[in-house]
Amino acid sequence: MKNNIHLGYFGASGGFLVLHLLLLSGEYSSSLNDHLDTIIQQQWNIKNHLDWKDREVWPDNNFSDPADHRPKLFFHMNPDANHWKILSNRKLFLYTDLKSQLALSKYKRAFFYNKNNDLKTLDINYHFVQFYNNIKDSSWPDCNSISDSFWLDNQIQQELNKYPDYKDFLSSSSWEHWMIIKSKNYSIGKDTVYDKCIDIANNSNGIFKLQDIVNSNGSVLFDYLGIASNKKQIELIHHWKSLHTRNLLEQIGIDVQQI
Repeated sequence: MKNNIHLGYFGASGGFLVLHLLLLSGEYSSSLNDHLDTIIQQQWNIKNHLDWKDREVWPDNNFSDPADHRPKLFFHMNPDANHWKILSNRKLFLYTDLKSQLALSKYKRAFFYNKNNDLKTLDINYHFVQFYNNIKDSSWPDCNSISDSFWLDNQIQQELNKYPDYKDFLSSSSWEHWMIIKSKNYSIGKDTVYDKCIDIANNSNGIFKLQDIVNSNGSVLFDYLGIASNKKQIELIHHWKSLHTRNLLEQIGIDVQQI
């Protein structure tokens, strides 16, 4: 008998696509199974990409059906590293590189760009002020932007330049650029990733990149799990592609030949 599976991912990495692909295999139990076809049809009937998040139907990880003897599929968005580490059963981690995650997040208004987030968190100067206030001496004046720091006394500037974080701010042209620069030491393979991915990846049994799953029509994941693909899964992958612009797909490394 197959083991239960925990699927973890951070926002805008394709979590719901992979969740539905696995459930469409018919091999796993979830609270969504009884109405799966209807849920998938409704959730992916996206007319405006800005409404992407509004259509999600979340599974209940506490759901249990004694009559269903299939292994259970647990779904974890933005998993906590300490909690993830102690989970039993097989743990699969889905990720994408940080540039792609930022692009997908912005397109879908998800994760970093979720419309419920405080917009100031997308302002590089907001993060600079937090950094500055955290390291400043009590004698230092307030400083409200990176550009304002250029006018600080030479002694203060010399102190600031001792911090790699300050140099990252100086090298950044935007909040997105700063995110990528400050994450340069966090990688899975050759991919720079969101820093919180590392602890989750290090405590997972299987690690899968979104682009590899999509470009292989799911086979890299299905082969790992020993399950067969089917027509509904392939159709969902093609439909998922159609919900993005061709330019965005090319930008993040998705094969556009079959669109």
